[in-house]
Amino acid sequence: MKKTTMLLLVMLGFSCLLTAQITEEERSMTQGMNSAMIMTIPNADDKNVEKLWKKFMKSKDARTKKVKKSEEWFSNSADIPSIGGSKDVNVYATFEQSGGDVRMTTWIEMGGAYLNSQDHPERYSAGEDFLNAFELEVYKDGVRKEIKLEENNLKKLEGELKKLKRNNERYHKEIEDAKKKIAKMEENIEINIVEQEETNTKIDDQKRIVEQTRRKLDVREEN
Repeated sequence: MKKTTMLLLVMLGFSCLLTAQITEEERSMTQGMNSAMIMTIPNADDKNVEKLWKKFMKSKDARTKKVKKSEEWFSNSADIPSIGGSKDVNVYATFEQSGGDVRMTTWIEMGGAYLNSQDHPERYSAGEDFLNAFELEVYKDGVRKEIKLEENNLKKLEGELKKLKRNNERYHKEIEDAKKKIAKMEENIEINIVEQEETNTKIDDQKRIVEQTRRKLDVREEN
């Protein structure tokens, strides 16, 4: 268990050195055509990512809810100082399953203006950090699930080993019991051989007695 956990944690630590690729595009959303940040989250499920996003935005003091008649999730008044400064920002996001990955599109609205690299270069960089932090949370969640899965597999193997050990102990006991039984049977064979010899002697003696008894009859008839 320790080796498996350590390996996965090493992988997690290595991932901290990596950042997801984020592109910028003008994308249509419920508030019109606005600048969006698009990120691909590898090896993820859109439903699970949505749950993690709500939890992640809750840590930013924002309540996240689905926008009616759309695929967008709206997080109202998020506290992200690196982007909004002293003011809260509104965040819109969609999550689209693409094979084994999730394509995440995010719009960050700051008092009527949408975050973009041309007008807000420093804040845009902070926005990339913000999304990378979320991608890392998704990755960590996946690793935790992998750890749990591998630990469960380990428990199963350890259970199988315990069963094998119990069987091994039972086999040895059965062998010892069999050896004792064989030894007893061998002893009984020796006793049986002696008893057979004694019985054969008795049979021979009895045959002589029978013969002697018959002679008594013959003697009487002769007289």
